[in-house]
Amino acid sequence: MVRRVIVRALGWQATLTGRSAMENQSVTAWIDQLSDGNQQAAEQLWEHISLRLQEFARKKLDPQTRRHYDEQDAANNAFHSLCRDRASTRKAT
Repeated sequence: MVRRVIVRALGWQATLTGRSAMENQSVTAWIDQLSDGNQQAAEQLWEHISLRLQEFARKKLDPQTRRHYDEQDAANNAFHSLCRDRASTRKAT
């Protein structure tokens, strides 16, 4: 679920975002490296997607909710969930 939200937030279709296939491969590689416990990959991925996640959350959260849980909270939570999911995948193998 979280990964699907992040993918939607990033607009992972290069034709829609104007991003190159190479850039999409970098994002995919960082996500794969999270499974290996690579902290640098987590930092690079966060730098790359944090603003997009916040913008996505800003559009989706209603004003009432944003009083207590804003777009930064949502972005942090989504990213933390992705990292936690990748870590659990690593432990399961």
